[in-house]
Amino acid sequence: MKAKSNPEENAAPAADSRLASTPAMTDEQDNLGEIRILTPVVENMVKTIVLDLPGVIDVVTPGANSISGFFGKTETRSAVRVVEDEAKAYAIEIRVALEFGVNLAQIAHNIQTTVLSEIVRMTSHPVSKVDVYIERVEKASPRKVEDKKEPAPSTIADESKDASETPNSQPSES
Repeated sequence: MKAKSNPEENAAPAADSRLASTPAMTDEQDNLGEIRILTPVVENMVKTIVLDLPGVIDVVTPGANSISGFFGKTETRSAVRVVEDEAKAYAIEIRVALEFGVNLAQIAHNIQTTVLSEIVRMTSHPVSKVDVYIERVEKASPRKVEDKKEPAPSTIADESKDASETPNSQPSES
């Protein structure tokens, strides 16, 4: 009698949970080979998504501005952490600095819903939860505020008009 093998028993354990990955293809496409999205890639995607949202100053490493961080004792956790839970869905933790004066709960909720929908859209992988930890609240520097705003179309037209009216661009009368 032939013994049945269990694929889970024969699978090699993952060396690092951060390198755990998830196929992004459907079962009928598996015969082509594997496509895996590594969790550091998803973490980078999350950071990019969050930094583009209004009210977010930065994505921060926990304890970076604390007394222990000043003396060199920093936590090993990163600003964005993605792990796969028991159901093979992404569980995401994000640590942020938000702009002073905004509705913190509203911004945090916007982070949660945007990250969830965008990660599912881009990876076709389920997300079980998105935890947002507000590490700091600070006034936005003028540069950070300008980076978040897109120039108005009239501003671009005015700049090109101003450039064409400079004395160096006028034809000389000879």
